[in-house]
Amino acid sequence: MPDWLQTSIQSFFSLPFAVVPMLVFLGIAHRLNRYQPAPVWLVLLHFAWGALGATTIASAINSFAENTLMFLAMNTGLAVFTTAVIVAPLSEEPAKAILFFFTTRLKQFHHGSDGVIYGVAVGFGFGMTENYLYFMQAAASDEWLSLVVARTLFSAMLHAIATGIVGGIMGYSKFARGKVSPGWMLLGLLPAIVLHGIWNFSAKVPSFNGLGFLAIASAFGILTTLFILFLYLERRVIKRELHEEIIRGGLPQSVLPSSFTATTNNEKTKAFSRLCTEFALERLAGKREYRHEEKVLHLERLQTLRSQILHHLSDI
Repeated sequence: MPDWLQTSIQSFFSLPFAVVPMLVFLGIAHRLNRYQPAPVWLVLLHFAWGALGATTIASAINSFAENTLMFLAMNTGLAVFTTAVIVAPLSEEPAKAILFFFTTRLKQFHHGSDGVIYGVAVGFGFGMTENYLYFMQAAASDEWLSLVVARTLFSAMLHAIATGIVGGIMGYSKFARGKVSPGWMLLGLLPAIVLHGIWNFSAKVPSFNGLGFLAIASAFGILTTLFILFLYLERRVIKRELHEEIIRGGLPQSVLPSSFTATTNNEKTKAFSRLCTEFALERLAGKREYRHEEKVLHLERLQTLRSQILHHLSDI
C-alpha cells in the first residue's frame, strides 16, 4: 500500500476510533448504577468537560511546563520525561476534577456510586480527545493500529479509573456528610495522581511496562470494590429511611420488598424502585439543617413523592 494511502486511511479512522469506543464504555458504565441511574444529560456534561474543558486546561499547563523545563535544563529528553511523569499527573487529575466542585451541589449528584459514574465519564471524555490527538500524530506510522489498541484499552481506561476514584470519594462525602470539603477531594486526588504517574513512568521506561499494567489492574480492582461498597451503603441507608417512614405510618409495609428491584425488566417496577430511592434520599437530606424556606420545599417534595409511591404501589 502506498504511504500516502495508508496515512489517509489511518487519518480518516482516527476520529471514529477515538470516539466510538469511549461512548460504548460510557454507555456500559452508565447502566451499572442500580438504584437511581444518573441523568443522561449530566453524564454527558461530565463527558464533555473531560473532552473539552479538562484537556484544554491540562494541555496549556503541560505545554508551559515542558517549554520552561527545556529552557532551564537545556535537555529536551529530560523535559519531556519530567512533564509526562510528574507535571501531567499533577495537572490533568485536578483539571478533570474541577467540575465536581459545581456538580456535587446538584441534587442529581446523590452518592458515591453517582460520583464513580460521573468521574468515569470525565475520564472517558478526556481519553477520547487525547486519543484522537495521538492517533492523528501517528497516522503516517506503521505502529498506528497498535497505538489505537493500547491507548483505547489502557491509557483511556487509566483516565476513567483515576477520575472515577476521585468522583466516588467526593460523592460519598456528600452522601455521608451532606457536603464536600477540599480535604475529601485531595483524598481522592492522591491515589489518582500516583496511579497516573506510575502509568506514565512505565510508558516512558519500557523495562517497567509491567508495573504500569499492574497499577491499572490494581486501581480497577479498587474502583470496583468502592463502587460495590457504595451500592451496599446506599441500599442500607435507603432501607433504613423507608423503614422509619413505615414505622411512622407514612408508607405501608409492602413498600420495602418492592423498592429493591431496580434490575428487573419490568419498567413500572424499575420506576417504582427509583421513586422509593428518591424518597429515601430526600428524607435523609431532611435530617440535615435547612433554612426555613428550604424546609418547606423539602416537606412538599416528600409529600409529593409519598403520594406518587402510594399511587404506583397499586400498579406493580
